[in-house]
Amino acid sequence: MHDDTVDRTSNGSGYIADMTSNEIMSLEIKSDDYPKYTNQVLRIPTFEEAIRAISNSDVIVNLDGSKVDWSNLEFTNQVISILKKYSLYDQTFFVISNSLQRSVFNDRYPDAILSWLHNDANSISTAINNIKNYNGALLSIPLSVATDAVLSQLKKSGIYFQVYGVNSTLDLDRLKVMGVPMAETDKLAP
Repeated sequence: MHDDTVDRTSNGSGYIADMTSNEIMSLEIKSDDYPKYTNQVLRIPTFEEAIRAISNSDVIVNLDGSKVDWSNLEFTNQVISILKKYSLYDQTFFVISNSLQRSVFNDRYPDAILSWLHNDANSISTAINNIKNYNGALLSIPLSVATDAVLSQLKKSGIYFQVYGVNSTLDLDRLKVMGVPMAETDKLAP
């Protein structure tokens, strides 16, 4: 779940943190924007169920770590175990914005692909230098920061990066022309 509450994406309401796993899994996913699933009851899957469902695809998994403690050994071992069980560990990047948690996680899993969000065009040089301190890390920037100047600087740096919040074909086409290696969308179909 990406949101703090289940309100936008399900038939329930309330904060996810206040709900048990069974309460969350009993909710129905809203399918209004997905005509293919009209009149079907869709349930919120467990992490392992979601990973299993995509395990035979070439999808890249973006694990947003903003709501969990990535320095928690028991939690991270479970996540890594599931990803490796379904051969998706190498297709996953871990968005860990808390620098202390990112450091602890990186020490445990030095081969994991790390990322964090950076939304200040004025300090893009600092972000580039920070990314270079990690093996295989990538930088995530919002579309609002992805000016031609910033994209040019990122490309020249040689680091891997992505632009998120890309929800129109016009924006996606501009990013393709600029040579952006990865774009994240909430609305566009591949």
